[in-house]
Amino acid sequence: MQYQQELDELAVTFERTRQASVEELRRACLALAGGPAIFVGTGGTMALAQLACDLHVGLSQQLGTTATPLELMQFPSLERCGALFFSARAKHPDAQLVLERLSSGDFRPAVLITHRDPTDLTRLGPDVEAIQIEAPRVREGFLATNSVLAMATHLVQAFGAHVKPEVVLDVDNYIFPAVQDRPNLLVLYPPRLKAVAVDLETRCSELGIAAVQMTDLRNIAHGRHTGLARRCGETSILLLSDAASDALASRVEAVLKDVNAPLFRWHADLPSDSACLRLLAASMQAAGRMASEVGIDPARPRVPDFGRRLYNLPIKKLLRRKPEGPVDLKAKALNAGHIDESLADLFEEAFDTWRRGFSRQRFGGLAVDYDGTVCATRKRRDLPTEDMQAAILRVLEGGLLLGFATGRGKSIYNDLRAWVPQHLWSRVHLGLYNGAVRLKLADDLPDLRTPDTHMSEIAERVSGGLIGGLTSVDARCGQVSVRAKSNAFFHDLALARVIRDLLNEEPAIDAKVVSSAHSVDILASDTTKVAVLRDLEAISGRPALAIGDQGQSGGNDFELLAATTWSISVDRCSADPTRCWRIGRSGRRGPEVLEEVLRQLKLTDGTGRLAIRP
Repeated sequence: MQYQQELDELAVTFERTRQASVEELRRACLALAGGPAIFVGTGGTMALAQLACDLHVGLSQQLGTTATPLELMQFPSLERCGALFFSARAKHPDAQLVLERLSSGDFRPAVLITHRDPTDLTRLGPDVEAIQIEAPRVREGFLATNSVLAMATHLVQAFGAHVKPEVVLDVDNYIFPAVQDRPNLLVLYPPRLKAVAVDLETRCSELGIAAVQMTDLRNIAHGRHTGLARRCGETSILLLSDAASDALASRVEAVLKDVNAPLFRWHADLPSDSACLRLLAASMQAAGRMASEVGIDPARPRVPDFGRRLYNLPIKKLLRRKPEGPVDLKAKALNAGHIDESLADLFEEAFDTWRRGFSRQRFGGLAVDYDGTVCATRKRRDLPTEDMQAAILRVLEGGLLLGFATGRGKSIYNDLRAWVPQHLWSRVHLGLYNGAVRLKLADDLPDLRTPDTHMSEIAERVSGGLIGGLTSVDARCGQVSVRAKSNAFFHDLALARVIRDLLNEEPAIDAKVVSSAHSVDILASDTTKVAVLRDLEAISGRPALAIGDQGQSGGNDFELLAATTWSISVDRCSADPTRCWRIGRSGRRGPEVLEEVLRQLKLTDGTGRLAIRP
């Protein structure tokens, strides 16, 4: 049978996967660890979603949950909630539905794990990270086997576990339930092995070889024992356990031996992560044995016609979401749950007032954030797209001043000089290191490598503190950047809190700590991106328009976008109804919105005006 060929390949798949690099996935998991997260799967990948959820909760001490695509559509966007989606090919309508939601920016960070080449995913949002895992050598049939094991092994290793090759696939000693005379299977599991129960339930249900009920080792005591007693003549019991749950599982097993039903124990005397991999392999083997018992090849079951019609439903059309406008996005920034009609009316009036005032303004310059605004955060090391470059050059040629307020240093100076014509350099102002170093693009770049006394003191405090060995500290002129090393699980919010505590130790060091998408930056307390905005206003003698992507309270553009009534967010807004509105076509965000704004600016006599429609 084809399914047996897939099972025979598991050892090869496991070894290839075990030796592959997991650094990219590790970084993504670390980013997700900054808050709660949703793990999305379909069919056979629901076991992966459960495994990832359990690993996330264990690592981050944050909440996690699993969801199907339909369930994901019902989740609200939260201030900080990540999402990770498993899809081998990312082509099915359900997968496209999930990717569309992730691309909307409702979940940060957003990650796709797939076998597909990310460059083929042309409609993926700029800040959705697609991580490719090498596809198995053997082609899979109806039930996923090697692809599930490959992704599961990557996950376990990305979350820091070392998997020994000799212990994972040793499943020869396990006895598999018979389903010919007992069509019901009760699976009892400890919480960290729930993914195995989900995998076995999926395989048995999709093949129709057994009706699987699953519950944890303790919840069986809360009523389900009565149902088991009534149906024990047609039920088998499978009990899962690992090293951590052995004591509880053994006591439950001792009690259930009095039940008139076959009892099987799959025990792996291993840490939970490795035990889960071994028992996932056992689940795959068990599905093959049970299917063979009733004459089914799990790789090629007969698929009914109605099943094909269900599979191919145009789900995106049936679940089309209402477009979100500026008022919806501003109200969402309140994080107040339901917004009643009176409050919605207030936001409508506030937007109309702001819009009419904004449309009358003539701006002498634009103070713009860079990463996440001019270029997607994940592509910050690349030059802006050709369309973005053309839009920026149009503004400069029209006589406006353009200021870039950014946490970056020398790199942005060199990048801009690579594509901005020299005759326009005097109109480009830079606020490097979040405004600590201000100059024109036409100016010579000062030495940014040598930190001043204040930054040196900060770097020494952080390097010598509790987290010194877990982080890399880069001290520059006006800024200290701190990043977690690859072998340390520190998400940026936790790292920022620890750094603030270190700086507040006696004698306290006065400094500002801000989190960007890729590091924690420490600045002098009076350093601010707002300085770039004020420079442009002073030089032009006119208001300057402020544009950024992280305008919410705590965002690294909050100060900039709160400093003037005439500010636009291309992504996240504050709740302030007098400023920091997000405009642009529904569904667009980040550089797409900025490009739209720049192209719609009406340029006259060295000023820019933007009429915003109601």
